[in-house]
Order: sequence, then C-alpha cells, then structure tokens
Amino acid sequence: MKSLIFIFFITSIILNIHNKEVIHIPDRNLKSFLLSNTQINLNGDSEIQLTEAENFNGKIVCRNKGIKDLTGIEFFPNLKHLDISFNELEKINLSKNNFLRTFNCSGNRITSISISKNHNLTYLNCSQNKLTELNLSTTPNLTKLYCSENLLKSLDITSNLKLKIVTCSMNKIEKLDIFNNTKLEVLECHQNKLNSINLSKNLTLKSLSCGYNPLYNLDIKNNLNLEYLYCDKNQLTSLDLSKNLLLKTLYCTENFLEQLDLSKNKKLETVICSKNNLEKINLKNGNNTKLEIFKFFNNPSLNCIQVDNKDFAKNRNKAFWGGRHPNNPKEIFKIICL
Repeated sequence: MKSLIFIFFITSIILNIHNKEVIHIPDRNLKSFLLSNTQINLNGDSEIQLTEAENFNGKIVCRNKGIKDLTGIEFFPNLKHLDISFNELEKINLSKNNFLRTFNCSGNRITSISISKNHNLTYLNCSQNKLTELNLSTTPNLTKLYCSENLLKSLDITSNLKLKIVTCSMNKIEKLDIFNNTKLEVLECHQNKLNSINLSKNLTLKSLSCGYNPLYNLDIKNNLNLEYLYCDKNQLTSLDLSKNLLLKTLYCTENFLEQLDLSKNKKLETVICSKNNLEKINLKNGNNTKLEIFKFFNNPSLNCIQVDNKDFAKNRNKAFWGGRHPNNPKEIFKIICL
C-alpha cells in the first residue's frame, strides 16, 4: 500500500513538473506573438508551457513580425498550419512538426529548409528566399508548391505525383521533369534557363507560364484543357495552337514567329503577339466578337490579319488599338483581310 502511494506521489510530481515546464523561445518577437494567442497561452501567463504547445493543433500565422529565430516551434508537434512569411529567418527545421499540412515561409532570407519529416505537407510556399536546393522527395502529399524567386538550379518533383500547382519562376532551373505530374493544372516556370519542356503527359494543364526562357520549341498539342498561355521572350519560330480549343489568353511577344494561326481558338479573349517576325495572323475563328484585347505592334513584315468581318474589326477600337501600346488604326485598315 505504501509503495502504491509512493508511486502515485512521484507520478504526480513528474506530471506537475511537466505541466509547468516552459519552452525556451529566444526570439522576443516570436515569443510575444505566441503569448498573445489565447488559443496557445491558455493560462495567460508570461511563458508558454510545454503542455500548451503539445496540445495546440491549430494554425499559427505570424507574418511580418521581424522574427529571426524559430527555435521553440519544435515543441508544437501537432501544429497543422504555419505561416511565418515576410520575417528575417535564415534557416528552418521542421523535423518535429510531423503533422504540418500547410507551410508558408515566403519573403525571408532562408538558405536551407528541412522538411524531410513532414510527410503530411500538402501546401508549401518558400518563394522569395535564397534557397539553392529543395528536397521534396519525402513530401508525397504535396498538391501546391510555390518556390519562385530563389537560387534554385534544379527542382526534382518526380515523387510528388499529387501536385496540381507548381510555381518555380525566377530561378536558375535548367531542367524540369514533369512527366509524372499528370495532375498538374498550373505551371509557372518563367524566367529560368529551360531550353525544353515535355508537357505530353500533363493533360489537365490549364495555365502555362514559360516566358523568358531559351525555349526553341513548345509542343502543347496534348494540352487540350489549356486556357492561359504565356510564352513571351523565348526562341520560338512556330506555335501550333490548333488543338487548344479552350484557350482564352495568349501572350507570345518577343519570339521569332512568322505565322500565327488562331482560326481554331474560338474562345480567345486576349492576344498579345507583338515584336515577332509575323507576316500573317489568322484570327478568322468565327467568334471575333469575343476578343477584348489584340496587340500586334512591332511586326514590320505583317501584311495580312485575317478576321471574320472587316467592318467589325475596323470599328473595334477597344480590342484592336486601345491600351498602353496602341496599334496604328491606319496601318490596321491596310492589312486587315478576309
């Protein structure tokens, strides 16, 4: 009997110590933010107890707080959502936050990030940092990835088969393998060093932004769901859009295109094809009334723009020569044809 009482007494002491054990949070701004969260700081004191951290399974959103050190966040094992964007962090280790689902650390100074234990992660935004590498091999549930404006030379997403959105623009990526990413709907990879990209298996792709790369060829004949295409400033000499019947928006300026056939693209609302070597544009798609913006300036060899109706085209000021870079109405009248 005495032994049972003794065991109970010792257990009570241990539990009491555990309940009162406080977390070391060296960054004042982080600590201040956590203390102000009444869902975390349940007793309203000046410390975060270990039990308070362990029991919290909600969302921490502390944007733009001047945080430089994330030490202490590892004591929140059940944390599901973390947003520490636009702070002053350089390194992040989330190895103890195994239940994390969404993580936003964009707009920091991060050079390395450890997410090898975050198997439940579905959303990752690490844009606007200084990352030179990003290991995503252990995040199979990822559906949305934002890693633009870093220093990445490569990006391996071959293991992330659930990805629907990938934005990796403004890096130094030379090769991007998306052959296995068959659920991809949005891909933004502009301003990299890509000279080729295989889109043959990305049948669900709706939006593609691949401008400002040295692409010589862009094969999108299998991307039947494509609605938005931005391929400005590449090395394209041709662009086949005959299969992209759902296309609404096209940006293809500053390439080397000589012909542009849009006769199959009846849903087009915006076409910007300036600064090419265009000689002919076939815009006779049977639905010119849907077109809202059409820009084709700086194509000195252009001699024919095929349209549905000459009179309609000449009177369609808003679409044909309105806006920041107006086309010349007199020149339009000369080259409009049926």
